[in-house]
Amino acid sequence: MTPSLWTAQVLALLGAGLCLVAMSILLVEFDRRPIFSWHGVTLNALISILSTASKGGLLLSVEEATSQWKWILFSRRPRPLMDFDRIDEASRGPLGSLTLIWRLKRGSFVRLGAVIVLLALALDPFAQQLIQLRQELRFVVDLNNNILYRAERYSRGNEFRVQLDHKAIANADFAMQSAILYGLSQPISTVVQQSQYTCPSSNCSWEAFDSLAVCSACNNQASQVERLQDGGGLSFSLQQDNSAARALANMTAFRLPNGLIIDNTNDWNYTSASGFGSVYMTTFGTPNPSDTNSFRDVDSLIWSTSIFKAHPNTSNASAVWPDFPLEATECGIYYCVNSYKSSVQSAILYENTTRRTSAFRNPDSWQLLNPSTWLGNVTEAQKASIAFDNVTSETARSDLQLLVPSSGGNPAAYNLSQNAVDSISAYFQTTFAGTPRTFVNETWIIPGRLNGYYVSTGQIQYDPSINQVIWQTDDLAALFASLAVSMTNAIRSGDDTRARQQGKTGILTTYYEVQWPWITLHATIYVASVAFLAVTMYQGRENAPVWKGSSLATLSFGARVGGIFEGIMDVGQMEREAAAEEVKLLVAYDSIPLDDLQVASTATVNT
Repeated sequence: MTPSLWTAQVLALLGAGLCLVAMSILLVEFDRRPIFSWHGVTLNALISILSTASKGGLLLSVEEATSQWKWILFSRRPRPLMDFDRIDEASRGPLGSLTLIWRLKRGSFVRLGAVIVLLALALDPFAQQLIQLRQELRFVVDLNNNILYRAERYSRGNEFRVQLDHKAIANADFAMQSAILYGLSQPISTVVQQSQYTCPSSNCSWEAFDSLAVCSACNNQASQVERLQDGGGLSFSLQQDNSAARALANMTAFRLPNGLIIDNTNDWNYTSASGFGSVYMTTFGTPNPSDTNSFRDVDSLIWSTSIFKAHPNTSNASAVWPDFPLEATECGIYYCVNSYKSSVQSAILYENTTRRTSAFRNPDSWQLLNPSTWLGNVTEAQKASIAFDNVTSETARSDLQLLVPSSGGNPAAYNLSQNAVDSISAYFQTTFAGTPRTFVNETWIIPGRLNGYYVSTGQIQYDPSINQVIWQTDDLAALFASLAVSMTNAIRSGDDTRARQQGKTGILTTYYEVQWPWITLHATIYVASVAFLAVTMYQGRENAPVWKGSSLATLSFGARVGGIFEGIMDVGQMEREAAAEEVKLLVAYDSIPLDDLQVASTATVNT
């Protein structure tokens, strides 16, 4: 056998392999890449072209090899003449291949060619399944349009000094005042959305960053409550429509270590109004850590409010004071540094906030600058205090500074100017505290103090106004957290440096996703085709000439086998005769002289 006789099939198989390789390279290159169109040609079109070309090369090779098996099998031993026709039909298409698999007598290997032809029918659908289109958010760096604000220094607020009186007057920035009230009136989920940012799409992300902020905490004070008996004069003392306190007996009072008190008559309950009035809530607010119960070590404290709230006894409607659930809580807010991991998802801002516990107040910050001689001796507590005082605040100070240690260099610094610190403190003192009331050596009231209340005398009375919110909330921690976030928003938006955190913008991108399992059929058929052609070439090297699907070669035996079909015109009858007759078309291949066209000059038919 001359190898050159199989050149066309080998080249076709090689071309099919190259197409398969090219197809794989394209799939690898564009897997999870955005879709493209080059002069109207898509990736799917390229894959379809390569798959079809590969399929064409495979079928050319396999069908010619299948046809060659007519000569290989009939040169070995006598076989039913009908097998010759079945093999020939199998080399022409799927129907013949299916018939060959089902009805061929002996010669199992040639069935591989028929199987390959049938499997090739599925190559086109499999190629279509190779590439799927998916959509996902792809985040790209956007230096110009994707902005989230953070704060490094805040100095908003106004403070001026009355020279003749040697006093200071401070007024918080209006945006800060609005933020404080907004934080008290809205849930934290709504407040978070007020943070100033720019996101060109509905989805953005930012790397973690630090910012000057306001933090909050609420501490349960139940273990600190002291229970006492008194004459019950507190309600009358607080009522705005009573000119003097009235002494009562049989009253129970409670007090916290910082002096906050509450009392009521022992026969009062929520279902029937007391004739002497009822104290539902008392508060004591202060900017001084030393006047708190649980914030004494917080040297950046803005405000702390101690709270007594008498709740209804839900398990016993007839219960009377003091058998009510008494809530004793202290909530505070203070300057801090927070770490943020922010993202916008479907146009909603989410911020994962963590307080930087390592942040500390710089002891060299908040120093008095050239204190006036008239100020006299200033205590260390006054020097350290960030609470506004219209006398001591008249003297200029350096910035209040918080430091965050870093592992490789100088600590990061976050500053607040005196204007900002004093004006915010002054606003809290006028908004979060009412008329201060201190009770010392009172006949009918235990020693204590408060500067806020919520009482009933048949009509509700309260002072200051924000005690409406404190009384109505069921979650003090959430209320003060919302306040802190809203103040932080104002600080970040009002940062002196307009510090901005650059982020990434999420763009909904359609991309290719390669379904690699669907290419296994291409690979399997190619390997099978190579094996089938190789075995065919090997099996036919001695026993049979390479005539493959030549019609002339078939016609050359017409006269020798024609007697079997003499006088038969019906194809069905021919097939029955061919199935009944066994023939051997060739003798030993080496003894057959061949002309240049590989057509045998003589042949033997054994019947």
